[in-house]
Amino acid sequence: MPGETNIGAGPLTDFTLADAREAWGSANRSRQVAMKFCLINVVNRDPGCSPTTRNVFNCIIEHVGWDGSCFTGRKRIGAEIGCSVRTVSRAISRLNASGWLFSWQPPVDEVGRTFRTNHYCPNWARATRQRPRRRL
Repeated sequence: MPGETNIGAGPLTDFTLADAREAWGSANRSRQVAMKFCLINVVNRDPGCSPTTRNVFNCIIEHVGWDGSCFTGRKRIGAEIGCSVRTVSRAISRLNASGWLFSWQPPVDEVGRTFRTNHYCPNWARATRQRPRRRL
């Protein structure tokens, strides 16, 4: 199960998918919008993220639905930000490794259908623990 494993070590990356979903689900609508902006600001200030990685993350944030996750295809993300599918895949791998994003392939449903797109869930729990610093 994707929510059962930790994605890294340390105070800011030691979250599970369940933590991220709980943080999103416990927030009201205005708080969810604030969490989106908070995560975008923090990722944009992360020196380890390339501009393409930031654009991929911002695109995923734009497509987040009511449950805090999205299943936008890599082809669509690439078309929206103007890069190849392979570049999007590399950026998603970097976001997974750095703890900003969870991604998983959904299992086969009860009818036997397989889904082609991955599911993505930004690490909402990280947005509640790390806030962007204000400029003085």
